[in-house]
Amino acid sequence: MKKLLSVTLSVFLLLGCFHLNVSAAEAVYPKVSHAYTTTEDFASDEWSVAQRGAYLGSGTSTIARADSTHIHISGDTTAMQTCDKVRLTLYVEQSESYATGYSTYKTYSYSAENVYQLVKGISNISVERGYYYRVKGVHSVTEGSVTETTDSVTDPIDYR
Repeated sequence: MKKLLSVTLSVFLLLGCFHLNVSAAEAVYPKVSHAYTTTEDFASDEWSVAQRGAYLGSGTSTIARADSTHIHISGDTTAMQTCDKVRLTLYVEQSESYATGYSTYKTYSYSAENVYQLVKGISNISVERGYYYRVKGVHSVTEGSVTETTDSVTDPIDYR
């Protein structure tokens, strides 16, 4: 009985390893690894896909202090190959607290067709004193009926 249970459990575990949760017209959220860089005047979140075979390859969102009332932001989305559509949305988020309570301050959305990479930068965005600011990037690619998406979020920069 123990051997039968052991074999059955092994088969289920083995089948679970080969299960890929992708279907037509379904959003796929690949596993990613993040690399954060943060200084007093700059923050970035660069991620890359930790599983092979995904269309979505890597992406970055950054925020940098320009002066006492302006920031620069940038982001990119890179696919593993040329895809039908590549998208990048950058949200500048604002909060009175370092760790919680962020709301969208400004939004910048971009898309391109039949490319493998989309890179954008926006300079001299006015910000209000008294807040923390960070950038959330939403990165997605569409190939046929499959859309893969993930996000990146920088650490905040202090404008208090």
